[in-house]
Amino acid sequence: MGGRQTTQKQTQDKATMSSASQTLIKSATSKEDLLTPPRGFPQPITSYDAHIYFESNEEGTQSAERLRQRIIEEFGNDADKKEGPRGVRVYKLWDHPIGPHTMNMFEADFDSPAIFAKLVPWLQLNRGPHSVLVHPHTGNSYLDHTQHAMWIGQAREYTLWISWVKDHRHDTNIAISTESVLDVGCTSLREVVK
Repeated sequence: MGGRQTTQKQTQDKATMSSASQTLIKSATSKEDLLTPPRGFPQPITSYDAHIYFESNEEGTQSAERLRQRIIEEFGNDADKKEGPRGVRVYKLWDHPIGPHTMNMFEADFDSPAIFAKLVPWLQLNRGPHSVLVHPHTGNSYLDHTQHAMWIGQAREYTLWISWVKDHRHDTNIAISTESVLDVGCTSLREVVK
């Protein structure tokens, strides 16, 4: 009976997996495929963002500015580049909520698997006291910031801005209740929509 329950649970888990996740699982089919450097991200991923959060005090802001500067020194900054291949794009520090982010943050965007392979491990080792949210761009902003996201460091529980959720709930088939908690891997995301 225990084996049957496991099988039923696995079936339920697979049924609830997003089609993007199923695509990613199917994309790595052999050891040779895994050892070959990718030319691009598996579809539907087009790029990634890393959001680096910081406390809203002088020490948090200074630490974030130092980390931002180290990223630029290590990886460059193509934020203003409009044409041709672009590397890492590092943007300014936001000392107030923006988009779905209710904490102070800055972001680094990148659209190359090679950059992902270097920047994400670098952030794991050099982020200091900052939490980092890394998420893909799949064309579904809501899921990208929730179910598709991963944390480096301490996962932060945060509340999505009500207006942002209302603007982006058309992106997904997930029903948004008036007060629910959505489990997002190692953290939870509170949704409050009225």
